[in-house]
Amino acid sequence: MNSKVSIYRDVLRACCSGDWRRDPPASRPDFDPDNKRTYEDTGLKRCGASIVRVKNHMMAAKLLAEGPNPKRNVLREPHRNVVILWGQSQLCLSSMRPRQPQPSDLTMIYPGVFILFTEYVEGETIAALARSLGGVEEDGARSITRQILSGVEHIHRQGLIHHDIKGENILISSTGCVKIADAGMTRIDVSDARVLASPFLAPEVYMTVDFDCAIDIWSVGAVIVELLTGRHPWADASVAFLLLKVMPLLSAQNIT
Repeated sequence: MNSKVSIYRDVLRACCSGDWRRDPPASRPDFDPDNKRTYEDTGLKRCGASIVRVKNHMMAAKLLAEGPNPKRNVLREPHRNVVILWGQSQLCLSSMRPRQPQPSDLTMIYPGVFILFTEYVEGETIAALARSLGGVEEDGARSITRQILSGVEHIHRQGLIHHDIKGENILISSTGCVKIADAGMTRIDVSDARVLASPFLAPEVYMTVDFDCAIDIWSVGAVIVELLTGRHPWADASVAFLLLKVMPLLSAQNIT
């Protein structure tokens, strides 16, 4: 058994035994999102985000190339199973470290790039965990799912739909605490073929633009499949195959 598999098995045991319930609540770092002197880029990346430091406190900083979203911070109450958004800024991520801007920088393409500063979760995604273990046994999957549903319920009570629940957007800490990332940060663009080819997307999204929070519950079901098997639904299907299946639905509803 390699070391990573051994670590994942320890994480699952901690999750099932409830060790995560003893974790102290996350506290907001003392920093100003608009003042890069109050935080430091470590140069490290994890799960698509840059890791920044405020004194001895770590945060994740993620690029979002879109306009201001007044509802992005409507998760008014923190929840143990949802990654907390600490702040947002229009500063360029490249400006966190003094260097000459590069043509490849997102800031060169999207002048309105935002940085979202979120709680840092020291762990992996449940997709990586399930993939490494070749699937999670039923007790472990049940414990993880219970925490996912607790986080989803909280998001819905705040009047939000997550829109993008999948194994890669759900983190699990070393103590077995499951946290949903990107709450309130995602919108579904039905004109984007890459989005519509997601195996976690509920079918009503293809048929109407008037969907509700039930689409997140469908996505949780797809995540459970991923947990139990180590592979997402339609893992053997190509993007072209998935689009071939959904395009007639789009055409029938005049969405395309």
